[in-house]
Formats: sequence, C-alpha cells, structure tokens
Amino acid sequence: MTVEEYIQKKKPSKVTLELIERLKTFSQDPDYILGTLADSPYDEDRQLIIDYIDHGEDVSYENVLLFSLEVGQKRKKMTRK
Repeated sequence: MTVEEYIQKKKPSKVTLELIERLKTFSQDPDYILGTLADSPYDEDRQLIIDYIDHGEDVSYENVLLFSLEVGQKRKKMTRK
C-alpha cells in the first residue's frame, strides 16, 4: 500500500496527516511512513512523535522509528492492565 492509498482508504485525522508530512522530511519510503503509523495507531501517540520531531534531541530517521516503537510498546503495556 502506498501512502496515498492509505490516505484515501483510512481518511486520516489532521494529526495523522501532519505526522505523515513530518515523516516525509526523513524519508519518502512508504514502508517507513506506514510502519511508523502502524506502531502508533492513536492520535495522542502520533502527537507525541510530532512533538519529538519538533523538540527532541538527535532527531533522525532511525531515532524517530525507535521512538515510535517505544510509544507503541508503552501503549500495549497500558492496554493490558
């Protein structure tokens, strides 16, 4: 699936569209963008990633991906309780 197909199919929120644009500054690879979105399916988690991109230290392709994985893992732990 391409990012454009994702946008057409899912009708994403404003936060999701904003995150997609921010992710595109690091890579146009759909696997990177869609993988990051899959790791963080909630808008509040996606906003955390946007905030990290805007205000984090050592923000890079790899660190954004790692941060999204961390956010996703924390969410899974929260929902298990």
